[in-house]
Amino acid sequence: MSKVSIIIPLYNVEKYLRKCLRSVIDQTLSDVEIILINDGSKDKSGEIAEEFKREDSRIKVIHKENGGVCTARNAGIQISTGEYIGFVDPDDWIEPNMFEVMYNKAEDSNSDLVVCNYDCVYEQSTTFNWLNIKDEVINVQKLGLSNYYYEYFLKYAHGDIVWNKLYKRSIINKHLIKFEKHSEVFADDLLFNLYYLCHVNTICTVNRSFYNYFQRSNHSITSTPRPQLSKRYTRLVEYFIDYAKSQGNFSSISNIPPILFYLLFRNSISHKVKTKGDLRFIKEVFNSLSDSKVYKPLLKQLTFGNSPNIYCKQTGQSIKTNVYMRIYSGLCLLHLNQLLTFLIKYEQSRKS
Repeated sequence: MSKVSIIIPLYNVEKYLRKCLRSVIDQTLSDVEIILINDGSKDKSGEIAEEFKREDSRIKVIHKENGGVCTARNAGIQISTGEYIGFVDPDDWIEPNMFEVMYNKAEDSNSDLVVCNYDCVYEQSTTFNWLNIKDEVINVQKLGLSNYYYEYFLKYAHGDIVWNKLYKRSIINKHLIKFEKHSEVFADDLLFNLYYLCHVNTICTVNRSFYNYFQRSNHSITSTPRPQLSKRYTRLVEYFIDYAKSQGNFSSISNIPPILFYLLFRNSISHKVKTKGDLRFIKEVFNSLSDSKVYKPLLKQLTFGNSPNIYCKQTGQSIKTNVYMRIYSGLCLLHLNQLLTFLIKYEQSRKS
């Protein structure tokens, strides 16, 4: 058994792959297994993977039909043998001591999850230390999972991505945690973390940037149709509710799904209204959610329930925010499209 399994999905990344793999091979923690999943690449990514496999016996290569990054990562999890699992994307690269430091932190603090900072690298510049992270050990059992969501997760304090984290493989396997399809939930990393956090006792955070997140100018996911994005986000929350119930965690976090839904849903429609102001678009969003079993119940909780009160109190939000959340959700619940559009555009004008 290796100390860490490093899972890297590959799809048409020949331009970036060598730099990524070299940074992984050169880790100061040598006791790792490196799992490369070639997800039906049409370029030379698979050939490069085999080339590196011949160079380093720690490398395993899987070639599969294209199914998306989620199926690739799941395939990597299935064959992994490490005590811990880390994820790296093939167009990024990592610092030489990333997994040595994070592994040692996990062992020293007996943590189920280790989180590090990261740098956002653009073609012409770099933004360092993207997250608001400090060195600490968080006792989630003592803090309460719901409070962790409020104080850290919903604020993106630790990020909702997977590649700046180290996970215990035993927890993933025991609870059958997997990546849901991107086409189903859009934010598959976020949902994976929501699943995993249901089983975490201790989290260790490291205020050092070990991961270089490369922002490719030719790589964008913003082309996803916004009505479909709203539907996927709603489905994500539905999956989270079902999972938490199946694991017996739901009663302790029952106020989180409505807030999560509000933040995701509002983001999914506000950008489009800002750029188009299209009432037809709002109608398309609501029509796309007509078959959702959680959409209206979540909106009712946000409009009439206690979730906004708890959220605003826990995060230091004002009474105005509480009222705004309720009005916004009520307009969505009643499908008052014109008033909702006016409210969104009014709020945007105040911020501009």
